[in-house]
Formats: sequence, structure tokens, C-alpha cells
Amino acid sequence: MTMNCAEKLRKADISPSPQRVAIFEYVHGSKQHPTAETIFRALKPSMPALSLTTVYNTLKLLLQKKVIHGVIIEDGEMRFDGDTVPHAHFKCMKCGRIFDFSTSLTDDVCVPGLPPGFQVAEAHLCYRGTCADCRDSSKPIIPG
Repeated sequence: MTMNCAEKLRKADISPSPQRVAIFEYVHGSKQHPTAETIFRALKPSMPALSLTTVYNTLKLLLQKKVIHGVIIEDGEMRFDGDTVPHAHFKCMKCGRIFDFSTSLTDDVCVPGLPPGFQVAEAHLCYRGTCADCRDSSKPIIPG
């Protein structure tokens, strides 16, 4: 049996308020790596008292407790990923979708040319290009 979101938050020493559970569930249920604003707009109709500040504070806490990851594919655009297993990302410049894919990233990252004594704590691998669905379409490339 898998743990529900409230249990996962408790296990990470996070008090599972209704807002925290909803935000955590939304991030885990999305394959598009939502922004804080996307999460806020999606949850606000069912949670009228929810504020954007609460969303940002909750995401910050979830990141600190390492139950979600932050993904920066473009400057100034922080997105959130519920998949905490090391993996890479690909953003299509035509449709804007983000795809996950497996890589050989592990906790013991070996970086060629890294000076002796340096230790990698975190690695992010992001690509931008055109996905298979858009490759032959006439969609314009999204600036960014």
C-alpha cells in the first residue's frame, strides 16, 4: 500500500495542513512541472482563502524537506517536480511542455574536469529543443 500525501508530509516532519496537502498533491499529480502561479490558479477556486504567499511558503518548505525538487529550465522560471529521483528535463520550445527522462545522474556524480576535493551536492540537466509531436508541425517557436 502506498502512503497518501498527508502521511508523506508527516514522514518528512511537515504538519499536513489542508493547503500543504493540496499543494503537495498538485505538484505530484502534474507532469508539467507547474510554477507557483499555476498551482495557485488551479487551487484557488476550491480553496478561496488560499494566498499566493501560502503557495510560495509551502513550496519553499517542501523544497527544504526534499519532498519535491525545483526545476529551472529558463531564467527566472522556477517550476516544481514531485519526482525526487535524479532525472533530466527537456522543454519543447514550440509547445512549452516539459518532459522527464532518465539519465545516469546519481548521488555520486563524477564530473570530468572537476578540481580535486570538490564534491557535487546536486546536479541539474535540462535541455531545450523540439519534441517529437512538434518537430514536423508548423507551430512557431516560443521565445525564451
